[in-house]
Amino acid sequence: MSNVSMQAAILDSFVFSDVGAQVSFHTVVPVGAELLFSGHYSRNGVDLIVSSETESVTIPDYFKGETRASLTSPEGASLSGRVVEAMTARVLYAQADQIASAVPAVGNVAKISGTAVVTRNGVPVELKQGDRLLKGDVVQTGAETTIGISFVDGTALGLASNARIVLDEMIYDPNGSSNSSLLSLIQGTITLVAGHTAKYGNMRVETPVATMGIRGTAIMVEIAADNGPSKFSVLREPDGKIGSFHLYDKETGDLLKVVSQAGLMTVVTPLGVGQPVSAVDQLKTLADMQGEKSLVQQVFQIFYPNYNPDGGGGDRFGSSVNPLANQSRGFAALGSDSGVPALMALAAGVVLIPAAAAAPETVFYPQEAPAVRAVAVANVVDVQASQGPVARNFAISDQVTVTLDGQVIGEAAGRYVPGTGTLKGVESTVPTPPGINLTNLVHVDPTTGVVTYDASQFAFLGVGEAAIYTIGFESRPGSDAIPETLTLTINGLNDSPTVEHPIQDQRAREGCRFEYVIPACVFADLDANDTLTYRAVLANGDPLPSWLSFDPVTMTFSGTPPKGEECVLHIKIIASDEHNATAVDQFDLVIADSHHHHHHHWFDDDGFAFASSNDQEIVTLADSHETVEMSAF
Repeated sequence: MSNVSMQAAILDSFVFSDVGAQVSFHTVVPVGAELLFSGHYSRNGVDLIVSSETESVTIPDYFKGETRASLTSPEGASLSGRVVEAMTARVLYAQADQIASAVPAVGNVAKISGTAVVTRNGVPVELKQGDRLLKGDVVQTGAETTIGISFVDGTALGLASNARIVLDEMIYDPNGSSNSSLLSLIQGTITLVAGHTAKYGNMRVETPVATMGIRGTAIMVEIAADNGPSKFSVLREPDGKIGSFHLYDKETGDLLKVVSQAGLMTVVTPLGVGQPVSAVDQLKTLADMQGEKSLVQQVFQIFYPNYNPDGGGGDRFGSSVNPLANQSRGFAALGSDSGVPALMALAAGVVLIPAAAAAPETVFYPQEAPAVRAVAVANVVDVQASQGPVARNFAISDQVTVTLDGQVIGEAAGRYVPGTGTLKGVESTVPTPPGINLTNLVHVDPTTGVVTYDASQFAFLGVGEAAIYTIGFESRPGSDAIPETLTLTINGLNDSPTVEHPIQDQRAREGCRFEYVIPACVFADLDANDTLTYRAVLANGDPLPSWLSFDPVTMTFSGTPPKGEECVLHIKIIASDEHNATAVDQFDLVIADSHHHHHHHWFDDDGFAFASSNDQEIVTLADSHETVEMSAF
């Protein structure tokens, strides 16, 4: 993970790379989840200290060298070294003041209720309305606090209570096309209406498990404070528009999904260090929507300063000093009454409050359309089970939400039409092992719309591998039935190798040639596409004696014990998969006196025949079982 070089990867026009910092090549440092996301970060010389009221962790020599290690929870959520640097960087107070006055602002505090602080170069300062915010600032809200931030590109951001976010980057030119911004949400809830950068550049919000590429839309992000799972959803904007954003795995940069349906939330959960994340769609509950309402309204009031949630038509949206709220005019063409001079003055270091900008212009939107019923389908993402059977199921109707003019209807009627559910197709990202029919692993009951499967039947999938099922059905939100599809994605995990047939003890004679080939059936791996590698050592970890060699490619021990070597060697064989999971088997090699010249045979319980004589000892496979070729170091 952090010991792998991360090169900038361009995916769907989003650029993924650490901004303004070298990539860390240190080993990832584990920290408990609650302390990782809620703790206080400080430095003592080159040591990092993460502390709370009940515990403290010191990471020695963390600040040595040019790069910083990522911090990760046992579940696999992480904070990059860049974020840790932002929370602990320090200079003298006088230097901090000088830096603040010399660096252009990236935004300012438009609204605040309660107590919030900004940590800038290690110096915490309480925030007030109108305060300037700079690149690299860490903003943190207290209990019962909300804060609204206006950025120079027109982006409006709201933070709820007990939230912490790093303003990593804001590169903005109103006439340019290479704009970019990066925010790192550590904990808490934010709502954001994206501005000019999202429309004509590269805008990202990074969380401990996923990175979001924003495309000019209202979004909501929530991160649980205890263990790092993140909830993502797209919101309906005041003019009725619903945008979209791309969601990527934070570590790999792989696209998880495109989020574009209001009323749903995508929950991204870490499944362990080095494991792929889980991304599951869920319907928003009434409590979810009520909880987000006040923060959403605050952000809309920043983006549309005269927004009135209780008004109708044009009165509801009011007027705006934000040029991006006017969809009918280009940004560069706006005049002095558009709010652009105010934003440019802010970038130059002048403190301005958005509500004080002059000459707002009215924005008119079309009247609301007649009542419209719409159907949104939440896809299902699951993970394999390594041992089974593990029966799992879900009802198609539970994955469907019906909205009336954007409001969720609670009744279940019409979500699923009985008799219409069917499995339309299945594909696997890797070749399916012989004897496995993917179609038979998932069953759809057309009468009830319940989908069932045994998760352990997908143990052949490894890390980064998946089986994807397409399920067709019909919904009837109104008088007519509507065809819909739902996808079930089952992701693989890494399964450790296992010992299936333990190695039998072997014998050799001093002064006589010894050879033994480990049968291919000794080790196995549920992940069908994993390749095992092997090494041999003594049971105590020491190397094999100089006379005995092990070829990991042919799985062969060979050598001639010297005279007087009468002893018992305890030998350990270690099988490793591509993700460093291992299985270990051990056997004894008994070296006997060479004065016994008689020739003898013996058979073990697995059907292996052993023949020995004065000058050699040969091991052969006595039965006719097929051997399996295995690769090794």
